[in-house]
Amino acid sequence: MATFSAFAPLRTALLWTLTLGLLLPVARAQLSTPDHLQDPGFWPTQPGASRGDYTGPEACRQCHAEKFADQAKTAMRRTMLKPSASEALRTHPQLTFDVGPYRYIIESDAQHSLYTQKSSRAYALIVRARCAQGDLGNAKAALAQVSARDRSSVVRACGKLGIELN
Repeated sequence: MATFSAFAPLRTALLWTLTLGLLLPVARAQLSTPDHLQDPGFWPTQPGASRGDYTGPEACRQCHAEKFADQAKTAMRRTMLKPSASEALRTHPQLTFDVGPYRYIIESDAQHSLYTQKSSRAYALIVRARCAQGDLGNAKAALAQVSARDRSSVVRACGKLGIELN
């Protein structure tokens, strides 16, 4: 026996409203890039002001001298410097430090900085390659950077190639 409820139309309208309310944002998120570009809101590829349209930091200094001076001393500001403008890289043309099994090297000249990372295992591969090429001198030089943990296996591998590193 079917019964009629006075609230059935209201319940149906409420369910449709909830369904559309949940589905419309999902449908909007699926728009293509050209469709998003037509929207008035923010979208990363939307055309904006060019770098030439910005007044630059000097304009800020006029009204905000103290903040300007403080910001220029922050680590964040220094990360934006080109290597050629870095006082640390100019005064220390070769920086080397070790963290666990890894060695980090930054070598700089007037125009460039080269960052490399080496580990004991990377040096172990270099030693094996030099042994395979018969390059005893460079194999021994690279072996000095191999940790004691990796050294015996590298020496054995080179020994199998007829290169004695001991």
